Parts: sequence; structure tokens; C-alpha cells
Amino acid sequence: MIDAIALGVSDVRKSAQFYKATLAPLGYALIEHADSLVQMKPRRSGAADTALWLRQQATVVASGVTTFAAPDPETLARVRDAVLELGATTHDQPLWPEMYGREAEGLYLGDPDGHRIDVVFRPTACEPVVTVITRFIEAFARADIAEMESVLAEDLVSYITNAEGGVDEWVGRDRLLDNIRALDVKNVKPQATITQCSQINQRQGMVMVEIKAERKGKKLHNHAAYLTTLEAGRITELRMVEALPAYSDSFWKD
Repeated sequence: MIDAIALGVSDVRKSAQFYKATLAPLGYALIEHADSLVQMKPRRSGAADTALWLRQQATVVASGVTTFAAPDPETLARVRDAVLELGATTHDQPLWPEMYGREAEGLYLGDPDGHRIDVVFRPTACEPVVTVITRFIEAFARADIAEMESVLAEDLVSYITNAEGGVDEWVGRDRLLDNIRALDVKNVKPQATITQCSQINQRQGMVMVEIKAERKGKKLHNHAAYLTTLEAGRITELRMVEALPAYSDSFWKD
């Protein structure tokens, strides 16, 4: 367990300004401020809290990287806004890219003395976006309502193409599931194949799905794109666009 990080700085007042702007969105506050010494700690105490100490000294050698974790992309954006307003030095890449992995989003900074400071969000509490979408599509093809429900947020908002080529807005998870139940997917047993997929960022992903089915002497062969937004591992927004919405509508109707 790391209790504290100590950095030597050439101007403690200037450095304190930088670290206040960078760390305030992460919950840090200035605890102690003397002529040559500054301490910052998280406002809420806990076993994993790590204090930051800054001490003014004549000679400063900048080396290594100090990393602070952002709990979500929104907090990372607030840090970015604060340091850009301050005019802080930013870098395009981390000093050691292998530290964070491909899924991480980061802000890579240099403090007034050149110490490398990274603020990084790594999604550890939820599955990659495309994996969650895939679970939803596969559950739809099986008519597995329980599995679909497990990946959909209760306050889900869906935007679904209608037969006229417009968009219907459905608010709530139950609204979407009720419409899926009405399709009688369990008896139709459609074949749903994901042909393309793309994770746009930590919260959004898109898949292209090919649908084939037979029902009451009719055949369906259509394509649809699904754009989804996730929060905490569940889909909060679903946008579905079909290639042939009128054709699909006529297939599913009696």
C-alpha cells in the first residue's frame, strides 16, 4: 500500500496551482500549505488514500511517471478542461504506454518542473462495449428475455426505425422487451449474424447484423445497424437502423 508520493519542485506556489487544478476533479484537496511545503489528500479518507507532498528545493530532477486514476470518462474530461484552462503542458502519448493497456483513456501531463503526471480511466467494472451488444443480439435470436434484461438498463431509451422510415422512441427497458415479445421470436427462431463491429470509445459501440428468418410462408433477409451507449456495463441507449424497415415490418405482422 502506498501512503504518500513526494515530489521536489522549484516553485511550490506554481506547482500547487497546477496540482490543485489537476487533482480537484479527482477529489483531492489542499491540506497543508507552507512556504516550501504542500500536502494534498483525497477529501474522503480511506485505506487506499495516497497523499501527495510537494517540497520546494534548489535542484529538481524530473523522472518517472505518477499516475492518478479517474473513476469515469466524465471526470477525465473535467481534469482536461481544468489543465487546458491553466495552460499546462500536455503530451500525446504516455511515457510508458504498456502501463495502461489498449482500453485506457488518459491525459498525459507535464507539471511546471517536467514531472510526468498521467490521469487515466480504465474500464474495469464493465465489459467491453461490443461484447455487451453481442450478448444482446445473441439473446434476441434465442428469445432469451432474461439475458436481454440483464444487459439493458432499466431507464433504457431506444430509437428504432419504423415502417415509414422514421424513428420511434421507446422509453424504458420494458417497452423494448414488450415489443420483442410481440414478435414471437421464440417460435420464429431468427438467425442473427454479426457481420461487422466497432468499439467507438469506452461507452459506445456499433455492430452490423444480418437477419434471416422464415414465418408463415414468408422469408426475411435484412440488415440492421445497432449503435449503443453503456453505463456500468448496461445499455442505456440503443439506436437501431434497418436497411429495409417496411419489408421487415410486413414480415413480422400477421
